Amino acid sequence: MEPTPIQTPAAVPAQPAPRPRHGPCSACEHFRRGTSVTGATFAALLDPLKPKVNEAHSEKTKEEREGLDQYRPEVELRLQDQFDEWSRRPVGQIVYCGLHEFEGRFHITEVKNQDQRCDDFLPRQANPEPHACSTCVYNIAPLNEVLMTLDQTVGRTDRGRDLREKEIQPALNAQAEREYRDCVEGGGFLRSQPGLLPRCEVYSTASDELGLPRYVVGPVVNGGARCVAWERGVSPTRAQTSEELARLRDEARRTWEISEHPPPVRLAPGEVLEDVFGPAHSAAGNDEADIVEYCLTLLGLNADYVSSIGIRFMQSVWYRPRVVDDGSAAAASPAPTTAAGPGVGSAMAQPSQPFPLQPLVAYQHPTYHRVWFQVMVGENEVTIAVHVGAAEVHFNLAALPMRTWTQLRTTQGALPITILSDAPSGVYAAWY
Repeated sequence: MEPTPIQTPAAVPAQPAPRPRHGPCSACEHFRRGTSVTGATFAALLDPLKPKVNEAHSEKTKEEREGLDQYRPEVELRLQDQFDEWSRRPVGQIVYCGLHEFEGRFHITEVKNQDQRCDDFLPRQANPEPHACSTCVYNIAPLNEVLMTLDQTVGRTDRGRDLREKEIQPALNAQAEREYRDCVEGGGFLRSQPGLLPRCEVYSTASDELGLPRYVVGPVVNGGARCVAWERGVSPTRAQTSEELARLRDEARRTWEISEHPPPVRLAPGEVLEDVFGPAHSAAGNDEADIVEYCLTLLGLNADYVSSIGIRFMQSVWYRPRVVDDGSAAAASPAPTTAAGPGVGSAMAQPSQPFPLQPLVAYQHPTYHRVWFQVMVGENEVTIAVHVGAAEVHFNLAALPMRTWTQLRTTQGALPITILSDAPSGVYAAWY
């Protein structure tokens, strides 16, 4: 008789220990330590603009440090009334519960988990991957490429650099300080979309529980790098912005080349200079203005201000009207004036209508008052002295093609003046 084999029970896999449902806050996934709001905000700003907010940063950092003594009394008060939320975002290693930190609510651990029976307790993971905003696909960060493109476009000419230094840069400096202060005072939450600070695509909303827009500056709010919505990657907005900038630059470069290298022109009967030079010149200028306005919009400046800068850029750099999307001219800003210009008795002429030139008579542009010129007769040559503000450029008439309209241009670009030398009849000019 065969022996009956002994039946052994199958190995039972070890069951994981049950997760604790309660415990100390330090063992919970929502446990946080406060970080410096001023430091995180300053670090998140576009690098070229950080020096512009140094004074505000010093002021706010001092206020932050001086406010640390107010946290302990608030804990004692809240233990009495059992209200478990801080009145502001904790900083300086003050512990808090981050369960609702992306809603702007920061719980006081000593109150919320007073008896270690908190229903929101979630055991903390061991050595989790940091969920930093800088590596998240939902982090929409401002690009240095935008500032560089703006600087290159506006700074191509002396007139553009003057506009940049007097108007655009001060506006960007003010925008940087405004966003910095608002972000610090709001603990990482803003009511208007930032252009110089990053924003979270997940938690930012056009309408919060109060019906107001709320923009979350991720690196400030997510100081503990524990965001549950984190997903590794790069925001597609970054590539889309770079592609649009490249498209605008290519188009502006193409039309600029056409505008800068026109052939000498002989006018047909009834044809005026505007018909010949105007369209190419206007296209080149408006394409550059498109770049300027796109960059300023991305950097968070007000829409009305952006539009006004586009108009002034066209006036001061290209001497042309700004053309909006429907093909019509945008409302013009007042023409700039300067003390350096022709005096009483100056000759004026309407744009596009040729007029004969007389020696030593000052001719001022009818629209751009900073532009004027005179014909100067010397011993060996006849020159045209063109003034743009305080700058003066001389053109030798003998070097210009005879009996053809020639656009005057400097190393900084084309001027809104064309000259026809038609000896022995004389010299003619036309504005455009």
